[in-house]
Amino acid sequence: WNGKPVQQEYTFPQFKVVLEDMHRRFPNWNVAGKLMKWAREHPTVAALQKSPKVDRPPTKKALLIGINYSGTANELGGCINDVRSEMRVLTNVFGFPQENVLLLTEDQNDSSKLPTC
Repeated sequence: WNGKPVQQEYTFPQFKVVLEDMHRRFPNWNVAGKLMKWAREHPTVAALQKSPKVDRPPTKKALLIGINYSGTANELGGCINDVRSEMRVLTNVFGFPQENVLLLTEDQNDSSKLPTC
């Protein structure tokens, strides 16, 4: 070995064989321990190994939009019914809190719930 980085890529089984061979040939080097220490200290590897700390389950949210294009030449049928059914499935089957599901349909009297400008 000449001290230069090796350009060859190894699969995990190949890498494991190399490590086992190095450990067998040089038992005092503690190659596995040094690699683990490097992995913990190397910013990229350390970032990949850290999992975010979660103190609570994720918040379930959904946005459902149903547009029938009522009163136009392109009027559709059933889109609003479909999203209302989807809302029931999300809340009753998948446990989404109803206040976390925003339903936008063109048949509502609340202008903040209209799907189009």
